Amino acid sequence: ELVDSIRKKYSVDSKRLYMKGASAGGMAQLDILSRYSDVFAGSVIGCPISDHQTLSETQWVLEALAKTNIYYWHGDIDQRLNVNGSRDLAEAMKAIGADKFLYTEYAGIGHEVLSDERNDQSFAWLFNQQRTSEPFGFPSIESESPTESDTSTESQSPTESDTSAESQFSTTDTDSAVQTGNGISFLWILIAFVSFASVLGLWIYRKKRIQS
Repeated sequence: ELVDSIRKKYSVDSKRLYMKGASAGGMAQLDILSRYSDVFAGSVIGCPISDHQTLSETQWVLEALAKTNIYYWHGDIDQRLNVNGSRDLAEAMKAIGADKFLYTEYAGIGHEVLSDERNDQSFAWLFNQQRTSEPFGFPSIESESPTESDTSTESQSPTESDTSAESQFSTTDTDSAVQTGNGISFLWILIAFVSFASVLGLWIYRKKRIQS
């Protein structure tokens, strides 16, 4: 509902909605994608806190995840969340032919958030993903009913129509630039939200470890 409401308020490319996060943020993404697999064009999931055994054995979850382009990574020396769970999930996704699921295992990386060139690579991969169709529940802008201005333009004489088209050209360019900026801002807000969830989850986890 949040994504849908923001899309209606701002100019958001519905075919290029993304998520990115690790740890608790990765867990949140798995949950969202299992229920809304047709909304996002791509997702970068890192060392998610999750019940991987249940995920790997639940067919409908695997099939839902298979519908989205996923860049899934885990460090091989993660002491907080054993990498074997991610390996099992990767094998389960491979078994159902999920060719959109890309699993990468980083040597010498623990339970942490990537901050080097590997993070840049994941962003580059993410922004190259695009859906081939409008997400379910998101009507195409082209299919929306014409506005009053569209109706009045159709009834204008050729001279008035030409003049109106010329005057609208520069306005459309300006609006497009503003709307594109809004779309990019929304994208970064979404990424920041998932990243914040990752950091918060990691902080809570460490606090509980210290108390115990």
